[in-house]
Amino acid sequence: MSQALPSQVSMGGDWRSMGTPVADSAEATSACQEDSGTACTGVLARGRVKFIRDDAATGSVFAEFSMYAFDTLENAKVASKALHTATRGKFSEEVKGVKADVGADEANTFRHSYGTLTTMRVGGVCVEVEVRSTDKKDHTDELKKFAKLQVERIKKVASHKNPDA
Repeated sequence: MSQALPSQVSMGGDWRSMGTPVADSAEATSACQEDSGTACTGVLARGRVKFIRDDAATGSVFAEFSMYAFDTLENAKVASKALHTATRGKFSEEVKGVKADVGADEANTFRHSYGTLTTMRVGGVCVEVEVRSTDKKDHTDELKKFAKLQVERIKKVASHKNPDA
């Protein structure tokens, strides 16, 4: 799971990691249940990592990646829908849907007051990617780039390839 998460190399020189990618299986079910409101049947593992880019002119920009791996496609599909609904519902303000083709099997992208977020499914993996900033500027293009990066990394790891190669 941690290999599928973006690495410092894949993010580029302006971004720096805010810690090592975290992957766990012991807490995956309870975290998924809390995030989605469903039973999260078949969840195998969870992973997450955060990056930051400091810019004197615009402030800090954060990119956060989190994912859940499931035992079957059916279980992932159920969780994907629930995660999207729950994630979108966390924002008290009105959110704006964004069209974003990122190469995932399913993707729902929206903009909120501090950034842009997508929930997506790639095979049996449910993913959330968010780019937000202190300056409240629109970082949708970066979000799309990072969502595509995440999809590519999941597919490479599933094919037993080095995602940084």
